[in-house]
Amino acid sequence: MTVRKVIRRVHLLTAVIAGLLLSVVTVSGALVVFRTEMDWWYADTSALSTVRSANLDATAKVLTERYSGAQIQRMVTPAFTGNGDEWILRDDRGTKDFADDEVWKVFTDPATGNILGDTRAALGSSFIAWMARFHHNLWLGSTGGILVGSAGLCLLGFIITGLWLWWPGIKRLRHRFRLRLGKSGYVRHYDLHSWIGLIGIPWFLVIAMTGAMFEFEWLRTAVHYGLGGTQADRPLSLRRVPPSPPSPPSSVLAAPAETNSAKPLVEVKSKSSVPASARVVGGEIKPSVDYPPLTFSSAIAAAESAIPGTTVLSIIPPRPGRAEATWSVLLDYRWNVGSHSGALVQLQRDGTPKLILDPRTMSVGGWVNGQMWGLHTGTWFGAWSKMLYLLVGLLPPMLLITGIGLWWHRHRLKRKVTLHATATTEKIE
Repeated sequence: MTVRKVIRRVHLLTAVIAGLLLSVVTVSGALVVFRTEMDWWYADTSALSTVRSANLDATAKVLTERYSGAQIQRMVTPAFTGNGDEWILRDDRGTKDFADDEVWKVFTDPATGNILGDTRAALGSSFIAWMARFHHNLWLGSTGGILVGSAGLCLLGFIITGLWLWWPGIKRLRHRFRLRLGKSGYVRHYDLHSWIGLIGIPWFLVIAMTGAMFEFEWLRTAVHYGLGGTQADRPLSLRRVPPSPPSPPSSVLAAPAETNSAKPLVEVKSKSSVPASARVVGGEIKPSVDYPPLTFSSAIAAAESAIPGTTVLSIIPPRPGRAEATWSVLLDYRWNVGSHSGALVQLQRDGTPKLILDPRTMSVGGWVNGQMWGLHTGTWFGAWSKMLYLLVGLLPPMLLITGIGLWWHRHRLKRKVTLHATATTEKIE
């Protein structure tokens, strides 16, 4: 069996296994590209002003009072939405599965702080959210995520094997760019299949690679370090933590012999019971510094000060009950790859940066990892690039249809040849 036949069978086999899955995943992804724009249909924007006058903290207080029990999960600004402020609220339903919580959006006017509408119980928005979850994990949890990531890797396999089968050599290269729609069924399907594949290759590479990187941390790590990334270019959650040094022998930790020195009049709590962020004063544990709690306004101001010349895109407050959690602020800058990507600043309790990731000063590997959302969702050129991704999402089903047509015509041709050879043999006998 020749190498070409082996690659053709691999191309066909992966198409049979993952072709339908890829088509469904890409179509669902194309449907949610304009999710933000569609959700804003539920807001009254007739008197909307994008010039900020209202206090964000006051608006946040109004939202928590109106939607009792809900927590603000994220807030995005007009620089992200193209309209007003958008607040994502989550209502914990008390189950172990985080995905069971009710999530909806509330839209407010930056100028007045007035609520313009929400998507709670909105059927259209619920359908888009439903499709977004399907695109992410096929509604199958972590198993579905693995399947979707594997489908992305299969798409990369389609590209490599398809290019191998299509490549005619330098001398005959110009003949492969013909589109013979008036020819027979096989020729017509072959030319359509080739042209659709060639048009989609650049976008397939970006979408498939970033989609697989979302699901497989090993691939994300390989791309990061393979493109010159460093530990400093990675978010804290993805950094490699060095192993803790071994504990010293118990003899080293033994307390010294008791002396006759006077004991303090006030009993001091043991060191193990004192938090790292506290100090002992007169035998009482007191905070080392009484920091005022960060708010949306102060967190945004601190983040924009950390990277001058930037504008806030979105902000994520710490989840309740997690003392170590930080405020995460995503910032926009010139030549940023879309609203879903940007410079990231994570703030400590006192408002000082705990982490700053600025793609403009990072390695290529760090830049790719930091810009994955923008590259995958097509927000790098606004509505035009989103429209392009919408069309690209429809190409895999077209490749599947033309590929099935090629297989069918080749199968019919082989059957005709076999029947003709059998009839010829019978006549000779």
